[in-house]
Amino acid sequence: MLRRQGQQAVCRAMGRRAIHSTGAVWAFKKKSSDGANASVFKRGTPKSKGNWIDDFINTASYGKFTKKALEPQADGPGSSFFDIEQLEPGKVFRYPTHAEESLRIFGSYRRGQKHELFKNHTTLIRDGSSLHMADAVKNGLSSSSKDNRFCLMGGKGTGKSTLLAQTQAFALQRGYVVLPVPRAAELVSGDNDAFYNDALNMFIQPMYVRRWMKRVAKGNERVLRELPAPDRLAGGKKGSTATATGGATKSLYDVLLEGRKRPDACHVMEQVVGELAAQETAPVLFTLDDVNVLSQNVYSENTDHENQRIYHGDLQVPKTFLDFLSGARTFKRGMVVTALNSSHRVNETILAGLGLQEPTPYAKIDRYDPLLASKFTGVTPLTLQHYTQAETRTMLEYWNSVGVVPSELDERLLNQKYFISGNGNPEALLLACTENY
Repeated sequence: MLRRQGQQAVCRAMGRRAIHSTGAVWAFKKKSSDGANASVFKRGTPKSKGNWIDDFINTASYGKFTKKALEPQADGPGSSFFDIEQLEPGKVFRYPTHAEESLRIFGSYRRGQKHELFKNHTTLIRDGSSLHMADAVKNGLSSSSKDNRFCLMGGKGTGKSTLLAQTQAFALQRGYVVLPVPRAAELVSGDNDAFYNDALNMFIQPMYVRRWMKRVAKGNERVLRELPAPDRLAGGKKGSTATATGGATKSLYDVLLEGRKRPDACHVMEQVVGELAAQETAPVLFTLDDVNVLSQNVYSENTDHENQRIYHGDLQVPKTFLDFLSGARTFKRGMVVTALNSSHRVNETILAGLGLQEPTPYAKIDRYDPLLASKFTGVTPLTLQHYTQAETRTMLEYWNSVGVVPSELDERLLNQKYFISGNGNPEALLLACTENY
């Protein structure tokens, strides 16, 4: 017991999160020393209650239910791909194949959205929100990201993350490079390491950044392969093809995949972001979902060498995003989009930063963080609304065509589902059609 506490104290003193040794580790070592035995290493589902693996919501997406889902009817809703040049509001479309795969790599499909019930990933093009973001993506082709900064707001289940995914798909069709951060909670939860780097003057996050580099490279492969890695990215000699990865590469795609394997991966990523900001060949979309996690968790679970929790704005990935959100750093062409998560508290910080209310005088930092609020100055808020009755009918017709709503559609069923869903709340409508209580 004392030895374990001593190990944890050393880890905290070094600015690292302590790793606990449990009885499971001892049991595994004991079984391993007993020789190969099939029954010992037999895989099984954890039986302890409360474990996320036992949660159907978290396992359904891995259950391959989609293989048994019905194909949409020919020329019916959800059967055709949307075209960024000819968006038709009020209709359900499939994501283009390239965009659909990139969104999967980005982590844009959220648990609980019940994608496993459908053969393909589809989306409803809405007259207000979808067309507004499509226009913003088009504007980003010829203007700085400082002029195209948005914060998606709205009640729980109104489709903020869905609209963020739509915006990423629009951007991919326009030839953007997308820098996605799908869950802000991962940045401050303490699940990833963080330690101070004198050269970058911030706390770098090697574990997260390496995964992020792969996500960015694979999701944007088409565009990044066309962007050459300049000499200054690596500090190489004039006329050479050397890059930050130390080898001869041809594109930013190669720099990311090779650079993530280096000890200085965080330096490489910072250089790549700097190059994306300096170049004008491809516009850039920077997104972060659940941004209000940063206002709720002002200090991360990571600690510094003095065992003090680190302010979220001193961590590499949050700092980089917030610099672009505030306009302190810009892409010559592009946009920056963030979204709130109604499952987390929305305090005065973001609302005051957007100019929607006045902060309470002398409020504590967990209620109003003036530094974070300043990052939202000049950001355009976009509030999402519930489905209209026409949009509700469209979704019910699509779900009926693929067997999710087996009942025959009539005015009575439409009014019933619209009422049960709280007058068209998108998330509640899906639950009302797929779950029985």
